[in-house]
Amino acid sequence: MSNTQTEDVTVQEMTLEQTEEVRGSGLLAELGLLIDVAYESFKGVTEKYSN
Repeated sequence: MSNTQTEDVTVQEMTLEQTEEVRGSGLLAELGLLIDVAYESFKGVTEKYSN
């Protein structure tokens, strides 16, 4: 139980560090594109299953 919580905290810390490193660089734009692509894919799957 506590092991899982520790892992979650570690992931949050790593994400925060990565966000600080990426901020203001071209990687942030690439991340935005990835999010857009993932959202479009998710939307397509959702529409397929809702019909």
